[in-house]
Amino acid sequence: MGAGDSGGGGGGGAGDASNDASGMTGPGPFGALPSGYCCTSKNDCRTRNCVSANGSMMCADDCAVDTDCTGTGLLPGFQCVGANSSMNGACLPSSTAATCTPASQFKLGTKGLGACCLATHNGAAGLECIGGHCSGWNSTSNPYECTNVCTNDVDCPGPYYCINVGTYSVCAPQSPDMYTCN
Repeated sequence: MGAGDSGGGGGGGAGDASNDASGMTGPGPFGALPSGYCCTSKNDCRTRNCVSANGSMMCADDCAVDTDCTGTGLLPGFQCVGANSSMNGACLPSSTAATCTPASQFKLGTKGLGACCLATHNGAAGLECIGGHCSGWNSTSNPYECTNVCTNDVDCPGPYYCINVGTYSVCAPQSPDMYTCN
């Protein structure tokens, strides 16, 4: 396996490239909120991390370096806190005055499971996807495609299955060496 540029995911339910999320705001059907948006539970957040920070509950993406917390379309002012060689950190506000941004202000991506997406290699990866994740599998020559968080194989329709990528699971191609994106 080998999830590439993942960028968060959502919370269960089947999706495909024909889903239409145009104009939707908030966490969406899979829980796709990135760092800094207000959450009521971990299921609102694309990396399933809803934390208390500066007096509010907000999503905090997983990170290894500060660039994992930055990118076009993300809220400014976040940094990677707590990362070391043995574990990921979390994207948290760099200012103690920062509070969460209402989830209703997040514009959900429009591309469904299996749609081609841009590998940004920063925290913006997956923002164009309904599920909040953009991943490449196995060979670096394989395309990047939208995916979403899952709890079991039922959440992953078609040629996908649910695979653990750390603290959560995402839908991955059943044939990670030979797949195309839509």
